[in-house]
Amino acid sequence: MLNKKWTTISFFILVLVQLAVPSFMILTQEEIQTEGKAFRFKTRPVDPYDLFRGKYITLNFENQFIYLDPNGEPIHPDKIEENATTEFQEQNSEEYQSQVDTTELKFQKNDNVFIVIDEDENGYAFISDISKQIPDWTVNYIQVFVKRVDREGRLFKFTVNLPFKRFYMNEAKAYEAEKAYNETQIEAIDSDSINTSAVSTPEPKNTYALVYIYKGKSSLKDVIIEGESILDVVNKRLKEKESEKDAEK
Repeated sequence: MLNKKWTTISFFILVLVQLAVPSFMILTQEEIQTEGKAFRFKTRPVDPYDLFRGKYITLNFENQFIYLDPNGEPIHPDKIEENATTEFQEQNSEEYQSQVDTTELKFQKNDNVFIVIDEDENGYAFISDISKQIPDWTVNYIQVFVKRVDREGRLFKFTVNLPFKRFYMNEAKAYEAEKAYNETQIEAIDSDSINTSAVSTPEPKNTYALVYIYKGKSSLKDVIIEGESILDVVNKRLKEKESEKDAEK
């Protein structure tokens, strides 16, 4: 009898936990979107052999890295090329080498770090700072891990793993959404290959993710294709398919 009683209590506790966890997650997402700032993260195509994964589409981002100079100072994306080729006058000095060693060892692969998100002149997100401590001067930061470390000229490139690469949606629409997303990205690449000057222009890509950032947390709200929500794009495509089927009858 006692065992049956505890079994019943355990069952109800399990049910309450299963109900509480999704509710807490929803409330957390609502807080981020209410209190946080919305950023537009420009996207790139995903691997065409890694498309549909079920109930979500996968995203890849252009600006998921930050460059530091030998002093450990962040370099703005617009200044990366000129700073990479600039040489220190005393490059062979012990002081210079010490600065290089310190910067190189500051962040290692798989380190947990905090990155600060800012906006460029076109209103798109980029990583403006990186630290192992919580940045107390802003709420526009998230916690990530360092994916890889590269040396480019005199600069150090730290690529991070952004935590919002999956956009969940209705499983019946996810495949169509993935197709719409990748087709838009391929069109953008084709356009760039035709117009070689497009490589150096600051014109935004056709697709971006709308992400809210607040005190270390993030919430992926939408994926925008040519100024339109991916959900609306998919609904239009599905309606067109239905119309084509009706016309064939």
